[in-house]
Amino acid sequence: MGAVESDRWRDFADIEDAGGALEAFLVGYATALALYARSLALIQSFERNALVRAKLNEPDRKFDLAPRFFDGMIEAYSSPIRVNGES
Repeated sequence: MGAVESDRWRDFADIEDAGGALEAFLVGYATALALYARSLALIQSFERNALVRAKLNEPDRKFDLAPRFFDGMIEAYSSPIRVNGES
């Protein structure tokens, strides 16, 4: 994908065409659902495995992951504030 193509959906608010705006929304929504599903699968697979969980909680400079990233992801998914739609 070229630079122009990868920036296609970046400025959703600036899309004036209703069809283009709907298409951009659906791409973003589908992407969010896919990310959510993959993250949930990761959590369900490894949250009870102490060895893997410890490894996933290690910081990683290459991917800019802070220490306890996996624990933070679990807390975010199980937060009652997020479940209720609050920020």
